[in-house]
Amino acid sequence: MLGKMAAAVTTFACLVVLSNLQVYEATEVPCSQVNGIVNGTVYLNPKRSVPEEYKQITWWFNESLTILTKKCDQPVSYPNGSFHTKLRYHENHTLEIKQLQKQDSSTYRMDVEDSQSQEKSERIRLDVYV
Repeated sequence: MLGKMAAAVTTFACLVVLSNLQVYEATEVPCSQVNGIVNGTVYLNPKRSVPEEYKQITWWFNESLTILTKKCDQPVSYPNGSFHTKLRYHENHTLEIKQLQKQDSSTYRMDVEDSQSQEKSERIRLDVYV
């Protein structure tokens, strides 16, 4: 009897751990890798699809600095002036970065807020080499 109870508790514990892993996998933000060279150009192309009717797209540098904001049916806004001359936003939601410098190496994040105010993120790691 005690052996059956221990087996049931062990099975239950395993199921709890597995269900938590599945939840973690479903909410984990994907991250891809892009490499560039100094004075070159890279394209940060998100893998996730963006809904046709979104509220806002925001690109971040280093997880804390907003470098681009695009509201649906409005022009692109570049809140940080130092990036404005280096960036170009394409209609397929790709971010082009020109005149790369070593200090442009970082994690870039694209947040998409859909029409129901649900937000999804994608991270792209950029490494710039000499």
